[in-house]
Amino acid sequence: MLPPTRDLCGMLLIACLAVWTGCTSDPAATRTRHQNRGDAYLSQNKFKEAIIEYRNAINADPKAAEPHEKLAEAYVRDRESREAFREFIAAADLMPSNVAYQVRAGEALLLTGKFAEARRRAEIALKLDPTDVHAQLLRGHALAELRDIDAALTQVEDAVRDGASPGLSLATLGVLLQFAKGNLSEAEEAFNRAVVADPRSVAARLALANLYWATGRKMETEATLRKAVEIEPESVLANRALVIFLLASNRAGDAERPLHVLAERASSNDERLALADYYVAARRLDEARAVLTALARQRPTARRANLKLAELALRHGDRTGARRHIGEVLAKEPRNVDALIAQAQLELIEGDTINAAATIRSAAESNPGVVRAQYALGRLLAANGNTVDAAAAYQRALQLDAHFAPANIELARLSADNSRYDDAIKFASAAVATIPADPEGHLLRARAWLAKGATKSADDTLTWLSTTYPRDPAVQTEIGHLLVSKGDLAAARAAFERAWVEDPTQLGALEGLTDLDIRQKRTAAARARIDDVVATQPQRAAAQLLAARAYLKLDDESSAEAALRRALATDATSIDGYNMLGTLYLKQRRLADATAEFQRLALLQPKSVSVQTALGVLYQLQNRWPDAKAQYEKVMQIDPRAAVAANNLALIYTDREDDPDSGLHWAQIAKAGLPNASEVDDTLGWVYYKRKLTAMAIATLQRSSAAQPTNPIYLFHLGLAFAQDGQPLLARKQLERALELSADFDGAAAARTLLASLKS
Repeated sequence: MLPPTRDLCGMLLIACLAVWTGCTSDPAATRTRHQNRGDAYLSQNKFKEAIIEYRNAINADPKAAEPHEKLAEAYVRDRESREAFREFIAAADLMPSNVAYQVRAGEALLLTGKFAEARRRAEIALKLDPTDVHAQLLRGHALAELRDIDAALTQVEDAVRDGASPGLSLATLGVLLQFAKGNLSEAEEAFNRAVVADPRSVAARLALANLYWATGRKMETEATLRKAVEIEPESVLANRALVIFLLASNRAGDAERPLHVLAERASSNDERLALADYYVAARRLDEARAVLTALARQRPTARRANLKLAELALRHGDRTGARRHIGEVLAKEPRNVDALIAQAQLELIEGDTINAAATIRSAAESNPGVVRAQYALGRLLAANGNTVDAAAAYQRALQLDAHFAPANIELARLSADNSRYDDAIKFASAAVATIPADPEGHLLRARAWLAKGATKSADDTLTWLSTTYPRDPAVQTEIGHLLVSKGDLAAARAAFERAWVEDPTQLGALEGLTDLDIRQKRTAAARARIDDVVATQPQRAAAQLLAARAYLKLDDESSAEAALRRALATDATSIDGYNMLGTLYLKQRRLADATAEFQRLALLQPKSVSVQTALGVLYQLQNRWPDAKAQYEKVMQIDPRAAVAANNLALIYTDREDDPDSGLHWAQIAKAGLPNASEVDDTLGWVYYKRKLTAMAIATLQRSSAAQPTNPIYLFHLGLAFAQDGQPLLARKQLERALELSADFDGAAAARTLLASLKS
């Protein structure tokens, strides 16, 4: 008799062998067991567990196609698209006679841009069943190199939801459906065959609409989409497509019916978030807010819903509400990039530019690989007038994503604002190459061409835009400017009026009409239009600024001042507003009033660099030098890189305190903040002159005088530097030119004295 322990081991070995033999002898049974477990997990949304079971099923029976198909489905639901694509293709390869598997594999290949391989799968399926509608659709998409409409719409919604394209409206995003490029006639034929094969197929109609839309055939697009909705009135996909098409066509008012269907049929939180986006794009903000408020109470969507609610609150001036919604997100996710960007926007609106800059920098540093963080930093820097650092931030965004069109758009805008029209055309062209159907890039390029005098190029672009977007108010406004430049004022007025009727908030059209009225001596009409805007848009800073400019052109300084005060009350960070108000006060020689106004603002916004600096300038204009010096030093405590305050401190220390060493310190800070500003170059050159660093003074002052060759003070300073360097002929040339330009500039008497001594 064997020892008990040895007998037990033998029995265990036999049992294990029996189990192993049973497993290997019936792989189908084992596969089925794991597959059933996977199905159970999948029905419970336990995707990871389902994936493990399906993989076990594949290991048990590697030649079976069905577990690959089921694994692919699990990956899709777990948002692991790359792995899903691989499994769909594996299933099709294992069962080449299965039409559905070939189509699914082809769809996976289509979404990864492998159009030739997708077409091959479609043709395999059609050999098996020439009447299969899905195979026909797959072949059409592959021929056109066009993604299916469901994937395209999802891409649009994801872009809106994730903030991937800041600055672009939902209507603009609607045209991000991938442009068709391949054999379009064959593709259209394939889609039409699918429609004939199954006239009630919504998928076939939408595929055909997708092709029409991507190739700019708007009438056919709308007709086909409406037919799809007619076939299946409650189809979420068909109504989604119709809503986005209508919003993209600037026809939000026509989207009532499909929006109603989406509201009733939305079955998931993601669909409800998309619905809120549609409501916002359609300017139905109360409905958007109701949807988002409900979603903000649910964990999966709370973050995104709160951020969208914050955006709506900011749009309506509700800073308290915006702060609450942003705080909800940051309390749980302190480094969330979108919440930090929203926080910075709120701080900027409140005039707290220092904290806004710190918040944005924190977002960019905490998320260095996130494009929109760099982009948001650029937007904030540009709003503060720091265009050099803003451009650098936009360039960093492009380094992270060379196809990030909003950064190219902003670089084009900055270039145009600085009269660098060739650069503006280059950046706008890059944006157009990325999103060919986005009108903004085309418009910027047309404006740059127009500014350069390349009327033909601008005309061609605007003609195309007016055909493609006949009701887009921005397009009609730019056409109006083009026609003004050609002297066709009647046609220009018609274009501005088309834009104004389409969108009464389109300020460019309003300004164009007002300028035409003033130019044609129709002052009563101009005033009536501006008075109406002032009354109907009192909380819109941009509208009030436009009104102020118009009132000044009408010589109504009192109304202009009132409009500027309203603008600054709404947007305390408006540099244009302060500049216009300051210029008006200077013109009226009301320095005391101006000072009192800015003292009040400074108390309201103690951390606003722009307000505190403006107050220092007012002290300086009144020769209150100790007050000006103290005010600028206060600004430097708020922001040690505040370039304007540093520049003015440099002049005070150099000229008033006779301390050019301290002056050099402040001038260098100003130069770091505003490296391309001629005013700063003049200050730095003047400090070098005072410190007898003559060669450096000449080099720097030559830059400022070259940038502004008609500024007599810059030429006077350069003349002094040449004289200090023992170059009398060059000194005389600069001084004579300065006095030719102005006989009474600040320093003219000293210039005459020096010029006389040089001549003698």
